[in-house]
Amino acid sequence: MPLLGTRPDGFVYASVLSACSSVGDLEQGISIHDEVRASQFLDDPIVQTALVDFYAKCGRLEEAGMVFEAMSRDRDAFSWTALASGYAQHGQPGRAIQIFHRMDLEGVGPDAFTFSSILGASYAQNGHMVEAMEMFHRMVLEGVRPLRDTVTWNAMLGAYVQLGHSRATIGFYYRMNLEGILADSFTFSSILGACSDLRDLELGKRVHERAVSIGQANVVVKNTLLRMYARCARLDYARRVFEEMVGARDSGSWNSMISGYVQAGRPQEALELFHRMDSCKSSRKDPVSWNAMIAAYAQHGDMAEVTDLYRRMNLEGCLSGTVTFVSILIGCSRAGLLEESIYQFGSMSSDHWIPPVVEHFVCVVDLLGRAGRLDEAEELVETMPVESRLKFGAWKSLLAGCNIHRTSEEALRRIESRSRASCGNERLVLGTLWRSL
Repeated sequence: MPLLGTRPDGFVYASVLSACSSVGDLEQGISIHDEVRASQFLDDPIVQTALVDFYAKCGRLEEAGMVFEAMSRDRDAFSWTALASGYAQHGQPGRAIQIFHRMDLEGVGPDAFTFSSILGASYAQNGHMVEAMEMFHRMVLEGVRPLRDTVTWNAMLGAYVQLGHSRATIGFYYRMNLEGILADSFTFSSILGACSDLRDLELGKRVHERAVSIGQANVVVKNTLLRMYARCARLDYARRVFEEMVGARDSGSWNSMISGYVQAGRPQEALELFHRMDSCKSSRKDPVSWNAMIAAYAQHGDMAEVTDLYRRMNLEGCLSGTVTFVSILIGCSRAGLLEESIYQFGSMSSDHWIPPVVEHFVCVVDLLGRAGRLDEAEELVETMPVESRLKFGAWKSLLAGCNIHRTSEEALRRIESRSRASCGNERLVLGTLWRSL
């Protein structure tokens, strides 16, 4: 436009700032702001709101606040919401709440977008459910017109799901139906996740039927269905859904089904699906499916298969990770392969740059304990680079090793004393275990 001699107006500036915020181009946006300062549009409410939104989305909250405070007039719901959601999205829920209350005090009525932005970005992620419910009920009492908006209701559902309030999620879903709010795929995924947590098969089946009847059973919903049926121990239902997803399966579909068979102790069916996924051009095995198969064989102590799968995983360019080595070490433990366990434990950091976590230490402590190398096991527990309270599983494995080898009472008392001193609330459990030895 400048090359053609055309001067931008406020709408153009606002549009370009919106584009800058969408792609995170902070430098270009600041350049546009400089240009606005030299123009007649510096006091244009549309441009000012766009600037607030731009700085907020780019995480430059101080600049966003300065532009906002300079808006002596025409601060509408859009500008307030832009600033509040910026604070919410960048981990400052307290500031978002303050902006919301200031908005209320200045007589600016929030709309559905204000509520859904703050609910989704702030309250759902930070556990402020009391404030979230107060905001939501205000929408009801004040008759905010776009209240009957699926996005707003979904924000509340998402908050309950993230915080693990499964029963509240279901109650909210029933209320949503009574209010005549049309559910979408996000709604169904949320409620099916709650059914999965509660192992509520009957409700899950009804939600499944409802999603199909209104055309909202997309691949995301069906993947959630697979996990729900698997956790409810109905792999026959899960398999039926899976087989219906011809041409629509993604890696999540395969992984959910394979993991379901693994968790149910049915490795042969998991392996059959795993090989079908080799042969399917549209599906690439990712770490989740590899790890699921390795875990299945590890649980049965079949280290030949574990080793073969691990080798093939690396050959196909799929990087192993923390979960992979947990399974390998569990397999070593099941098979009683102490030296192999120690080798794999050492190779994690030296060959793969994977720092060991508690689960890895527990596996090695378990093997050392069962092999009668109790002094080494105790030293490993003492030197684990984790918080004391996280050593509960390791101390428990060591005490079990003491039981196997009938350690002297003096040694038992020493170990029990150290374990109880370091494990906080779990000390009574450890004490009970010790007394049973």
